Amino acid sequence: MHRSYSLIATVLLCAIILAAGCTQNAGKSAGATLPTTAPVQDLTTLGLSPSEVPDGYVLSDSRVKQPEDMNKFALDLGWQGGYAIHFVKPSSNPLTISEILQSVAVYPASNIKELLTYAVNGEKSDKDMIFTDLPSPGIGDYSNAFSGKASAQFIVKPEENNPLSGKIGTTETVAKKDFVEIVFSKGNTFEVFRMSGPDANYTILKGLAETAYQKIA
Repeated sequence: MHRSYSLIATVLLCAIILAAGCTQNAGKSAGATLPTTAPVQDLTTLGLSPSEVPDGYVLSDSRVKQPEDMNKFALDLGWQGGYAIHFVKPSSNPLTISEILQSVAVYPASNIKELLTYAVNGEKSDKDMIFTDLPSPGIGDYSNAFSGKASAQFIVKPEENNPLSGKIGTTETVAKKDFVEIVFSKGNTFEVFRMSGPDANYTILKGLAETAYQKIA
């Protein structure tokens, strides 16, 4: 058994997969058609700046999504662009690191409601978390908010059996963190905000989402 403290990587990977392209639970297809319409607005201008997040948070990572990053599900729904930015509040204890993740994606406005529903349902499929619906933030055309509370600080999961590596019957212990998440859309733009760790707070996250909403042309 070993403990995985890669909290930042785990949350970042999960949220980017969910929000910036809806790649979870749908594999890539070599025959997927790449989008031909680029977003009009530079998506990097929609990201929060370090001065707009709470004190103590620093920029950890940001990336612009490319068509080849996306799966057939996202492309078929008309994905046109994506961007994700990640802030971290450092701590000497990996278990008390707080994080803020913002993901932006552009789709035809007619498909946004389906994307929002898919994203929320996908997040709530994690059986290791206890979910609570929160008041709608009332941002944009569609919006939703919920929180996730880990059923345990560490979740023991079996690793895939592999006779060649001698991992038959072994397990790994994965650290889980509580979080608050807000999703909203405006026109053809779909955003997901997640705040995880000890600082997770709906009111703060709603304020950040409202700030980001004002950036959308």
